[in-house]
Amino acid sequence: MTFDDIQVMSLRDQQKIRNGWQENRLQNLLPALMEEHGLDMWIVACKEDNQDPVLSTLLPQGLSADENVVLPPVGNQIIIVFSLLPQGKVERLLISSLKLRDLYENIWDERTETDWECLSRIIKEKNPKKIGINISETFSHADGLTFNQYKLLLRSIGSHANRVTSAEKLVVKWLQQRIPEELDFYPHIAEIGHAIIAKAFTNEIVIPGTTSVEDVGWWIRQCIRDHGLSSWFKPMVGMNRKGQQHMELSGVIQPGDMLFCDVGLNYMGLLTDTQRQAYVLNEDEMDVPDGLTHAMTICNQLQDIFLKTFKAGKSGNEILSQIHEQAKKDHIEALISAHPIGTFGHGPGAPIGVWNQQNGVPGRGDYLIPDNTCYAMELCAICSIPQWDMQRIPFHLEQTIMLQNQYTTCLDSRQTEFYIIS
Repeated sequence: MTFDDIQVMSLRDQQKIRNGWQENRLQNLLPALMEEHGLDMWIVACKEDNQDPVLSTLLPQGLSADENVVLPPVGNQIIIVFSLLPQGKVERLLISSLKLRDLYENIWDERTETDWECLSRIIKEKNPKKIGINISETFSHADGLTFNQYKLLLRSIGSHANRVTSAEKLVVKWLQQRIPEELDFYPHIAEIGHAIIAKAFTNEIVIPGTTSVEDVGWWIRQCIRDHGLSSWFKPMVGMNRKGQQHMELSGVIQPGDMLFCDVGLNYMGLLTDTQRQAYVLNEDEMDVPDGLTHAMTICNQLQDIFLKTFKAGKSGNEILSQIHEQAKKDHIEALISAHPIGTFGHGPGAPIGVWNQQNGVPGRGDYLIPDNTCYAMELCAICSIPQWDMQRIPFHLEQTIMLQNQYTTCLDSRQTEFYIIS
C-alpha cells in the first residue's frame, strides 16, 4: 500500500462491522472463557464518566461519539451480569436505564426496585457457585470496580459473598484474545501505519537543514487525524547523530542523521505500535553507511530470534530468558520490551521484558501467552558504528505481530531496509 492508496471506512460502516465482531465475541468467545476460568457469573458494575476499562468492549458502538459510554438521564450506573448456562451458553443481563435489546436482556424495572436490589434478586435466582468481579492487584484493565461500587456490590450479593473472586484472568483473556474476523482485518491497520511512516520519511516532508523532528512528528499526527483515524499516543520522532551519545527528540534534521519514529494507530478499536528508521544522506553519499545497514541486519536477526521463541503456552518471562540466551550466543547485546496489544496499547497479559527489567517482570511476566493474540515486538540491539568512530547506539525496531493458530506472523511487513532521504 502506498500513501495515496489509504482508504478508511465511513464511521457508519465501521460501527456495523465492529458491532458484528462484538456480538460474535459475546456469543462465542465469552462462554468458553467463563468455562475455562470456572466462573458461573461475571458482574461488571460502574458509573457514567468513571467506567470500567472493559466496559467499552461489552457495549455496542454508537452510544456516544467516542469510546465513553453516555447513559440516559434516569440513573448514572450500569451493571452487566453474565450468567453461564449448563449448555455452555451465557445469559447476558443488563441492569441499567440503557436499552440494548440486541445484545442484552433488560431485567430492571426502576419503578419496582433499585438497581442493586435487582442484582441481589438475580443472584439469588441464579445461585452461582463462583462470581467474578473486576478487582486485580496486577492489571489495571481488570481492576475497574471502584471501592464504593465494591461495597454496594458485596451488600447486594449478601450471603453469596464467600463465592466472590477476582475475574482478573477472565478479563485479561477477554481483552487479549481476538476472534478470526479481527485477526483478518488487523494487517490492514498495520499497512496504513507503514504507509504513513513511509510518506513521512521522504523529501516531500523532510528538508534537511530546515525541517525539525518535531515538524515530522506533528505531520504524522495531523495525517492520522486527517484520515479519520486516531493515535493512542503522541507520535514520536527522534534522531541519532554522529558524536551525540543519546537520541535527540528535538532539533533540526541534518544530513548524516539517522531518524527514528514511534507511531501507534487506533482503527476499528484495534491498536498498532510501530518503530522504524530512516537515514538522511550526506552530499557525498549514495547509500546508507555500512555500519548502520549492519545494525539493521543485527536487529532483524534479533527479531528472528524473538519470532522463533514466541509461542503460545509459554510465559512472558520464559520467552524473555530464551531470547536473551540465544542473543548472547549470537553475540547480540539485546534489550526487549514487547507487550500485548489490541484494545489497549500496553494491553493486559504477559509483557516480554520491560526496558529496566531484563531479568523478568514479576507477576505480569509469569502469565502465559494465549493463542490468537497480538503483540508489539518492541526491541533494540546495541550496536557500534565504525563510520561513527565506533559510537554505540541502541538500534530500535518495533513491529506488531500476530499469533494465530500457533503460527506467528508480522502484520503487513517488518522493516529490513532504511527509508532514505536525500
